[in-house]
Amino acid sequence: MLIGTASATLLGLMFVAVSITASYMTEELRPGLAVFLSPTIFHLALTLVVCVILLLPAGPAAIGVLALLVALFGLAYATRVLRGVEHFYRTPEMGVDNEDRVFYGLSPVICQLVLAVSATLMLYRVPSAVWILSAALVALLLVCIRNAWDITVWAVIRAPNR
Repeated sequence: MLIGTASATLLGLMFVAVSITASYMTEELRPGLAVFLSPTIFHLALTLVVCVILLLPAGPAAIGVLALLVALFGLAYATRVLRGVEHFYRTPEMGVDNEDRVFYGLSPVICQLVLAVSATLMLYRVPSAVWILSAALVALLLVCIRNAWDITVWAVIRAPNR
């Protein structure tokens, strides 16, 4: 419940941050927003959805199937984002460094992969599956917190003078 509450709160704060900075989010920034901002919001929402699934009054098999479907969807999305981050990394004027590659690209893919593995383990009623799933959710939440902070600092630095 704590992980879900934290992700819901951060998701709301991201919408507030986007609303505040919307005045200088131009069309030329759209590709960067699609690779850096949108995935952060997506992963926070996915974390919340998995936490809600875990609270469903259903058996381990049903919860495992639902969590696995969400994790596979998240893994596909994270893999697509990783390709976008790598494209920006190979474009020097975009200013993407190795830290961005790790936190925006690679870390979400690893977290989603661990989520998928733990959901599969839930199907086989492995007792540690919920602990592994929880660890993956916490890791994904921490990555999102770091990325939200990075996006906020980036936006503040580029804010037009008032």
